Amino acid sequence: MDFELTDEQELIRNTVREFAEAELAPVAGEVDRNHRFPAEAIPKMAELGLMGMPWPEKVGGAGPTS
Repeated sequence: MDFELTDEQELIRNTVREFAEAELAPVAGEVDRNHRFPAEAIPKMAELGLMGMPWPEKVGGAGPTS
């Protein structure tokens, strides 16, 4: 079994990492202290196409990468 990531998976991983470092890490402490959900991140995640990944394309999701 091949456990190497495909180029597409590497791109997704890097995109998510960059997003988390730029958008989530700076507010993580405040979010934790105030016990709040960072709802302002959701539209930004949607822009990157990250919101529909768990669901297959046939039901309107982005579909998983293989």
